[in-house]
Parts: sequence; structure tokens; C-alpha cells
Amino acid sequence: MPRVLEDILGERTDHADAPPLAQWWSLQMDKKHIYQDLIDQSIYCGYHAPGVAWAFLAGYQHALQTLFGSPDGNSLAALCTTEKGSSHPAAIQTKIDTINESTSTVHGQKDFVSFADIVDYLYVSCSHGQTDNQNQIKVVAVPVNRQGVQIDLLPDLPFVSEAKHGRVTLNEVSVSSTEVITGDGFTDFVKPFRWHEDLHVLAALLAYLLSLSRRFDWETAFQERLLTKLYNIQQLAKESATSPLNHLIISGLWTETRQLLDQMEQQWHKVDEVIKAAWQRDRNLLNVANKVRLKRTERAWNEINPGS
Repeated sequence: MPRVLEDILGERTDHADAPPLAQWWSLQMDKKHIYQDLIDQSIYCGYHAPGVAWAFLAGYQHALQTLFGSPDGNSLAALCTTEKGSSHPAAIQTKIDTINESTSTVHGQKDFVSFADIVDYLYVSCSHGQTDNQNQIKVVAVPVNRQGVQIDLLPDLPFVSEAKHGRVTLNEVSVSSTEVITGDGFTDFVKPFRWHEDLHVLAALLAYLLSLSRRFDWETAFQERLLTKLYNIQQLAKESATSPLNHLIISGLWTETRQLLDQMEQQWHKVDEVIKAAWQRDRNLLNVANKVRLKRTERAWNEINPGS
């Protein structure tokens, strides 16, 4: 079986071309599938990404695929769950109503959809009624070209501006029973997604930095540390997303990664000025959802040290 870290070390990338995100994703499809594990595909794509937004796209898509499988062909997807700043079941007002055994309708609005200008499918969390005064959540898969789906683009973020974001409105959108995904929408999908996203996006971003370190001849000590981080992520991706121990480990990985990035600042003078400026703009992607990570880490410690 091909080993991605060994393979990419034998390649030097030039990042000369930066095609549009969707086109770049299509170009990766045949090559990345020589690797069975999605974390390896994230590493491969990140290494060959022309910038942070492209690496982010790869990691995000592979995180989704760990939970939902691969959509048709080269299709791109996004998870839509946040309403009024929260993805907690109590905040979900988007509803799915059963019409008959084969058809339901979805109506509501989601605050945020990633890659809003290029996605083909939306995974939408919906309230499916209440049990003991608690929202029961289902996730439905909805093609963006389905009647009643409207995506409005939002202003560009100050980083990864190539990755467009938007909000989505669903107005009596018809979905079939096969598009209602089996399982608890929150426990089985929304909640573990952040874990998978953190792992796959971090893998892709570190692989992107590894490719720069190889191209611009950074000190080998930094290349070795990037490789070590990628190997650690590969191993962690095999573990459970619900284990409090694993949440502490990934928290440590993020902390060590930030320290490594600060220490690698001394290497950026070797890098092309355009690439350097783009990284300085886009590294703030790593700070997205910090509050969520801190809460997750706090919960993990509370589970390991109950009553302390």
C-alpha cells in the first residue's frame, strides 16, 4: 500500500499554478485515490495545494467524507448547522416535516455555509420534533440546485478570501427518504464533525507547509518536526472521536503546532514574497473555532477528572 509521507518527500512542488478551487479539486481526484485513508488524502492534497484555501478545501471535504461518505463524482459538500451563532440542538429551528413515507420538506435558514459558491450538496441539520422537551436532530442531504434552496454570499473573510462563505435559506425544500441520513443528527454527525475537521484540515495545512519547507530549503529540523506532526495526526485519525483522552491529545497537537509556527517564522525570509504575504494573511484560519476547542478540552478534562 502506498505510504503518503514517503511519497511526498520524493516530490518537489512549485505551486506555479493556482486554479480556481473547484477546478483544483477535480484535478486531485484521480491522484489522491491511490491512498485509501482519508487522512492520507488530506496530506497528499495539502502537499500539492497552491495555498491555504486549497488545503482547507481538501481537509474540509475529507472530514465530511469520514462521516457521510463521498458524494457523486467530483462533487463538493458543506455541513450547514449554525443558527444564531450556535449548532447546539436547542438552537436548531430549521425543521423537517414528514409528508408521507417517501417525502419530507425542509424549511429554515442557516447562518453559514463554507465554499458557498462551489458546493453541490448541503448536509443540513434539522429539528425532527421533540422528546422530553429536547430537539431531535436529523441531517438531510440536499443538492444546492433543488427548488427552494437559496444561497446568499457573505462578504469575504479577512483570510482565505478564495474560500467564499454564505448563508442558506431553505423554503419548503422537498427531500426523499433516502436523503434523510440514518442516525442521530447531532450525536452521530454534527458533534463529531469538529473533531474530524480539526484533524483533516490541520493535516492538509501542515502538509502544505512541508511542501514549502522542501521547496525553499528550510532547516531540516523544521521539516522533521512537520513530518512528526503529520505522523501523529495519521495515528490519531484511527482513534475514536468520542474519547476524552483523544480530545486532550488533539488539543496538545494544536498547542504544539502554534508553537512550531512561531518558531518557523525565521524561515519565511527564504520564501517568495507573494507566498509569504498570503501565509501571513491566511494563518488566522488556525484561530477559527478556538473557543469551541477550549470548551471541548475543558469537557474532556472534566470527564477524566470528575468532581475535581
